[in-house]
Amino acid sequence: MKQTELKQEVYDLNPSYNKFINVIADTQENLSLICFLGAGTSISQGYKNWNGYVQDLIQYWKSHLQDIINKDTLHQKVRAADLKSLDWLNEKSGFDNKRKVDLVHHLIREYSKPKEENKKVWDTIYHKHVNDFEKLYFLETDPINSANDTIDQLLCLSALFITTNYDDQIEKSFRKFFHSEPNTLNDINELKKRKLTDRSIFHLHGTPKRQDVLLVSSSNSYNKLYSNNEYKKKIIEQIEEQKSTVLMFVGSSLQEEEILNLFNFNSPKLQKFALMQYRPDMGSDQAQLVHDYYKTERDIDIIWYGKQYNDLPNFLAILNQDVQEQLKARNAFVPAEAILNDIKSANYSALDEHITRAIKNNENFVDQCFANNLDEKAVEILLGNESFVNKLLYGYRFINFFKEVNKLYDKLSNSTITKLIKIIEQMPGIQGEYSIVQILSKYSEVLNSKQKLNYLLKNASKFLFRAYNPSLLSNTAERNLWLLCNLAKPNSFFSLLNILNDGDNKKIVFRMSSNELHKLLSILNKDKFMHYANFNEIIDDERYHALFLLIKEKRLLYYHRFPVYFYQNKLIQRFLINLKLKNELPESISVNKLIKNIDYSDKLLGKETNQFVKKYSNKHYKNNFYIDGWGPVEISDVPDKPFFEVTPLNTEEAVESLILNLTKIINNKPTIDGKSMQGQQNALIITLNNKKEWDNFATNNILLLSKLINDTTLLKNYNFVINKMFLEGLKFNYIKDDLLNNYLAMIFNDPNFALGYSNREILDFIVKSRKVSQRKLLYDYLFNQIFPNKLNFHSDAIQGMIVVSGFLLIVISTQKLMNTIL
Repeated sequence: MKQTELKQEVYDLNPSYNKFINVIADTQENLSLICFLGAGTSISQGYKNWNGYVQDLIQYWKSHLQDIINKDTLHQKVRAADLKSLDWLNEKSGFDNKRKVDLVHHLIREYSKPKEENKKVWDTIYHKHVNDFEKLYFLETDPINSANDTIDQLLCLSALFITTNYDDQIEKSFRKFFHSEPNTLNDINELKKRKLTDRSIFHLHGTPKRQDVLLVSSSNSYNKLYSNNEYKKKIIEQIEEQKSTVLMFVGSSLQEEEILNLFNFNSPKLQKFALMQYRPDMGSDQAQLVHDYYKTERDIDIIWYGKQYNDLPNFLAILNQDVQEQLKARNAFVPAEAILNDIKSANYSALDEHITRAIKNNENFVDQCFANNLDEKAVEILLGNESFVNKLLYGYRFINFFKEVNKLYDKLSNSTITKLIKIIEQMPGIQGEYSIVQILSKYSEVLNSKQKLNYLLKNASKFLFRAYNPSLLSNTAERNLWLLCNLAKPNSFFSLLNILNDGDNKKIVFRMSSNELHKLLSILNKDKFMHYANFNEIIDDERYHALFLLIKEKRLLYYHRFPVYFYQNKLIQRFLINLKLKNELPESISVNKLIKNIDYSDKLLGKETNQFVKKYSNKHYKNNFYIDGWGPVEISDVPDKPFFEVTPLNTEEAVESLILNLTKIINNKPTIDGKSMQGQQNALIITLNNKKEWDNFATNNILLLSKLINDTTLLKNYNFVINKMFLEGLKFNYIKDDLLNNYLAMIFNDPNFALGYSNREILDFIVKSRKVSQRKLLYDYLFNQIFPNKLNFHSDAIQGMIVVSGFLLIVISTQKLMNTIL
């Protein structure tokens, strides 16, 4: 059938086809598609169905039982009775396929039995041979047809590929297209240590690449996989962590209950589709019955791909073409005039579409279109637009939008206000968004004054912290809020003093209410250590220096006279004592109240208190009674010391003991005598990481590294030591590629960690390595597991990408380009 004819047939069979295309296009933008590949994707290459596989398995073992026999096995010859039993099993037993495989495996285990009773030896022989047929048939024998158009078309989609097939045809197609190794998980057990990422290949039922793989084919192995809730929990966790929203079954008959139940978990965000053949023996009534059953009972939408099995790859080609057309349309340029016209003409459906496209294209004129143009309905539409809301939640500035919302606030519906406030509360901090502060202030009017202040401190502080123009705030309460926010925590790269003395900010007077003054004093009380410092140390903290000057310049006031509890705060007392001694105390401050509220028995009130008491108080203490609790002192450099001594790793027991000790001290804090984690790491490097130790105890050093990197907690806490030992081990050629591969797999579970500063040296070394195999391992992880849109751009991962020989940035850019093309 021609592609145009098939396309028309698909439209006729699937009234919701366009909606399906929209959903798949969404997954290509946010990398959220899972493709589940069943046996139907490999049949076109000549692989047999389940019945044929089991028949061939039994036939294989009729002529290969002797392969198990060796000088150490109990059986030294094949018994004719066993061959007869295999014939019976194949032809007359009546058992289902899973039970037949159980019986074959039982026979293999019998022939694996050693002469001397030893379970470990028995298991070794059994695992060496149990998957011999599968390895030969699915991996070592070329299929009848080498090409697999279905899989080739599926790989054009960005997706996580889960398959129950034992063969490696997905991997072969991946290598052909991308010229690199895919991130392949060979069975369910690898899910414990590895992470699923976009274009990962996960063999749910195993693939016989290793002897100990869990190959799911018998009743026993099915029970191991599907009766283990931990396995199901791990799969669900990884799917949710990947933020997958769509599961698409391809080549699956949807008749395996175990598979259907595995993916039958409560996730309102996960939509499920299945591509199925509209069989020749079906009529519209039968098709509707099947469609309704799977939708109602299994929450799976059926998409009919055609009436012939061979239509599947052609359907996928049409699907890919339609998805690309949809993505192009979404990314088409939207002029500012279109958005302005939508708003002015109240064409809200067009506004919704145009905003989505403009946001996805990162057009910088969107917010300009809102200035003096929005009405309450347009605000409602924008707050319901997922793309626009996501931009808000990522912290993009839309100053004009919030200005217009602030003006329209009283006209907005309750539901719109609720949605607006929920978004604002979840937004990250944006300095100087004063319209948002005013919106929150209006929203909190229904609260009493104390509740309102607490609400605004919790939700508005992120817009006021480090904001440069408090004079632009509309009222005293908002300016007081600004001051409280910026006194509450240290302000790196921000001069509170300079801001308060800049331009119109100089004119601001902070006249506090009772609640605001209580909050100010509670902020000061949190830092009790500072109350007893040398006064120069106190005002060295710019927050306290600013507060000191505000009091001095009569810019910190109370709505009446300052209450008694103001004079009882020790830090305030220190400010007032110093001002009085310099004759700079404002007249509004009562010296008598200060004198009455000082605790004169507190010796740590600072040296200056001696002069104050002598001059203004009738209290009589010996000279120089008052001292500074702390201040500048000479501190000698004390080298970091380890918590315990490190000795050479001359035995495996020494490695186990070291791991135990390293685990115990992870949460230790530095001690007064100089012991610290840094000292411990230095001791490890000095003792273990030198040419002599590598020459004498390389095996144990490698054992130590294996244990450290396979424990996530140890890996991150001793990352510095691990990297230094890897560098030396690679330089001395003691570390082989399999250990390096294991290490890269573990660190790339968290791309932000992998590309962080702490790993830069080791990655740089690998990039410059003369060994192609080492460089290839790294490049494969970069291509398969690093996606810029999933990196934390506020972490040092981005700098790590740029710095490592300039090469990682090229790799990431190439990956991004490939995603766009594909």
